[in-house]
Amino acid sequence: MIWLLTGHVLLARTERIATAPDAWLEDVYDSATGGRDVKRARLLISSRCRRPAVYGIWRPVIILPQELCRPEDSEQLRHVLRHESAHVWRGDALGNLIVNGAFPLLFFHPLFWWLRHRIQFSRELIADDWAAGLSTKESYADELVQLVSQGRGMRLGTIGVLGVFRFNTPFYRR
Repeated sequence: MIWLLTGHVLLARTERIATAPDAWLEDVYDSATGGRDVKRARLLISSRCRRPAVYGIWRPVIILPQELCRPEDSEQLRHVLRHESAHVWRGDALGNLIVNGAFPLLFFHPLFWWLRHRIQFSRELIADDWAAGLSTKESYADELVQLVSQGRGMRLGTIGVLGVFRFNTPFYRR
């Protein structure tokens, strides 16, 4: 429970100190879904955020790392926003709440960890597919690989960017 509470407090703190996006980024966000009827999440920019994230069931929020938000990278941002909007559209936050609700009871069970990992990976694949469907799969994959290989907005620890290209990482498999 402490682990879950700490995560909630850190999200609330990140949201509290985040800033509203510039007008150009709002325009990119508006164009990201290609006119599809998608529940719109509030968009925020944070210097403390390590990678793009979405959370919230009733009032969803998309937080982007400040270092990722540059006008010259608007096409990458459009793909990122499509991916995050897919999580909002599908209601992935509710599924995450259910899995995390079981965490205090099942944290000790290896099958819980396996199932949790499979759910997270499947959620990412579905969001990737939805986002790629709004442009082309090649364009989406190229922009995502370029984003990760540049390392902006996707800090991955001391191993650096090359770690995501190992066969056993979720990004490589996606």
